[in-house]
Amino acid sequence: MSIKKMGLEALLAAGFGLVMVLTMVIGISSIGLIRSFKTGSVLAAADAHRALLAGRLSMLQQRGQVTSRAYFLQPSADAVKRYRESQANFEATSRELFSLTADAEQTRRLTDAKALSDQGVTLTEQMIAQEAAGHHDQVTGFTHPVGGAQQGHPRGSGWVRRRCQ
Repeated sequence: MSIKKMGLEALLAAGFGLVMVLTMVIGISSIGLIRSFKTGSVLAAADAHRALLAGRLSMLQQRGQVTSRAYFLQPSADAVKRYRESQANFEATSRELFSLTADAEQTRRLTDAKALSDQGVTLTEQMIAQEAAGHHDQVTGFTHPVGGAQQGHPRGSGWVRRRCQ
């Protein structure tokens, strides 16, 4: 049947049907696009959260260094408390970041960074214990590399020299 032989009602019905089919196709396509955008958005949000945690780890590590230095400049229970709080926050943030990281290479890097950080924490705790016991001469003698840092490293020396003489 040609379009010329169709009546007005048939033309309206065919036009309405065509509009409905096009609307359904557009709607189904839109739903597919929305789902793909939502998936991409969720992945981007997860990446952003991991980046935020990594930045927080860096900040907490620096806070640990600053609070330990404050202790050696002016020993007090408050300074040790602040240092240990920053280390506890570092540990909690580190565990959260590990739990959110599935990539093997990123997990290896986090493990390496954590091991280096633990070396520094161990040395700092030893120095705090020596200072608390009144062995200041032993504290100023610490010159062990922290975190595998070596002389000539591009980021500077990693040698620990605490307390101004």
